[in-house]
Amino acid sequence: MITSMVTIRSNMLLSDAARYLVKHRIGSAPVVDLEARSPIGELSRQACTEALLDSVYEGVQTDQVSAYLLPWEVKVTPSSSMVEMVGKFRDSSQRL
Repeated sequence: MITSMVTIRSNMLLSDAARYLVKHRIGSAPVVDLEARSPIGELSRQACTEALLDSVYEGVQTDQVSAYLLPWEVKVTPSSSMVEMVGKFRDSSQRL
């Protein structure tokens, strides 16, 4: 069985992305920049919930996902060696 990874477009509205995460029953998903055709970060249901609650209490509109994502510190390419990848992940302060 082949499954695809659930991703979120960086230009989606936060409310749409939150519904998408709930629909797929996942806590977070990679955010993809379609123009660059690359992942740029991660959006969690927790971040969506906090931002949407803040917007209700403050009476302001939420923006696109790109304003709320957690940017990825560690980036690797298909040509990265295993030693290089392990070193990057080891030295990162980001929870992976």
